Amino acid sequence: MGTVLAAALAAIGGFGAGFATGWFQRESARIAARAEHRRERRQQRHDSYKEFMTISTDMVALSYGQMRTQALGRDIETAPLNEAAALLQAALIEVSLSGPQKVAQRAQDVCDTMHGLMASFAMFSEFTEALVSTEMCRDDITKLEEANQRFMQAAQSVLDDDGSRRSRE
Repeated sequence: MGTVLAAALAAIGGFGAGFATGWFQRESARIAARAEHRRERRQQRHDSYKEFMTISTDMVALSYGQMRTQALGRDIETAPLNEAAALLQAALIEVSLSGPQKVAQRAQDVCDTMHGLMASFAMFSEFTEALVSTEMCRDDITKLEEANQRFMQAAQSVLDDDGSRRSRE
């Protein structure tokens, strides 16, 4: 009877060890898959945020150039600004899809500010006083730079998240 009991206990122990090993393997695979997913998602976000910020920064530089052109009494060239604005809108879609919501909202704020700047440039021809229109555009460019900074801070916060704190996506 003792041999049978020992064999039964050994079988139960073997089953338990096999079950535990299987569970640990599945759990390890789940953790590895989750880590790979986070890595891929972080890279996608990094790329979309970088593209958005590059275009927005270019928009600021173009705007300062256009403002100087106008201040010299020459007509501004709106095609580069319109092209940059279209690229920024396309990049906004990528940022919005990449998430999270707080970064997408900051990107939307940048685009809204950019639209205000574009409206200011469109009104250049309506002002006879170059100083007034230049000052108006300078204010809007400053607002765009501030919106860029807020976007950058939100993006850095998301990209710095190593997954150890609870995500609110």
